[in-house]
Amino acid sequence: MSDIITEYRNENTKNIDILPTIEIVRKMNEEDKLVALAVEEESENIASAIDLIAKQFLKGGRLIYFGAGTSGRLGILDASECPPTFSVSKDMVQGFISGGDEAIRHSIEGAEDNSELGYDDAKILTDKDVAVVISASGNPKYLLGVLKRAEEVNCKTIGVTCNPKGRIAEEAGLVICPEVGPEVIAGS
Repeated sequence: MSDIITEYRNENTKNIDILPTIEIVRKMNEEDKLVALAVEEESENIASAIDLIAKQFLKGGRLIYFGAGTSGRLGILDASECPPTFSVSKDMVQGFISGGDEAIRHSIEGAEDNSELGYDDAKILTDKDVAVVISASGNPKYLLGVLKRAEEVNCKTIGVTCNPKGRIAEEAGLVICPEVGPEVIAGS
């Protein structure tokens, strides 16, 4: 079995595929409630991340998200909402996904396992910026490449993961790690 908790089989939903639809909805909702509680446990780390980002903004820095797959798409989504919501420059908050813009709509096999791609994407980082690496598993090599480059330029880093044993939890400067447990549907 994998050491990645999010990849374990969820015992509460192991028979979800044979339940009546209303029971599926209820089971999913019950599991979703656990996520809010796990995030609450990370309140201090979340507050520290906000303070760090605000401090770097005051220095003229940027917030730059990096992720693979769904995590990368969510970072890009958040970054794209900042200009219209907060009236900030499109350069102030940015998002990158392993595999580039094509990976926003289509999966790019192997991109998350390429540390050189992450390193290259992170060449935009400066010591004023904050790089946020996002991954449920905490192990994409793409993100390890980002963290390597960030360290070289003394860029502040935040890791967002659900796996306390993931590599980004070990290597990011600040870590937000809500331990949400296995996914409702394994592999989803």
